[in-house]
Amino acid sequence: IEKTKPVAVVSFGEGTAVVQIERVAKNGYHAARPPDNDGKPPPRATIIPGAAESIPSGLPVDAILAKLAAAAKIQASASSDAGGYLCNECFYRLMAQKNAPATRGFVHLPIVPPSDMARRKQLDAAVRIIVETIVEKWK
Repeated sequence: IEKTKPVAVVSFGEGTAVVQIERVAKNGYHAARPPDNDGKPPPRATIIPGAAESIPSGLPVDAILAKLAAAAKIQASASSDAGGYLCNECFYRLMAQKNAPATRGFVHLPIVPPSDMARRKQLDAAVRIIVETIVEKWK
């Protein structure tokens, strides 16, 4: 972000049943301290000690959801829980970053097997709509 100075940043994670546009990043981990893919638990109680408890997304969440529903009939929802570890940490660090664009946030996508071409096309359409909706803000 510091090097390229984008006008918007969208981070993506996977693992939800439907497309989820995250509304709030939280400065903490799940109480159970779930391990990452290497089996390592979160290193501390908060992501950035002393920082804000939560930071709202800078994405046009409601506009994205409306476009997904209208344009492509894609199942999507807003979420206030980006997860208990890695996705939320990525989201929180993005939102806490200084000198970052105001338009930034996190989206969860469902896991779609490569062989499921119909769902992959739908997922491609969803990502395109998300990006286009964000770009419309700059027109």
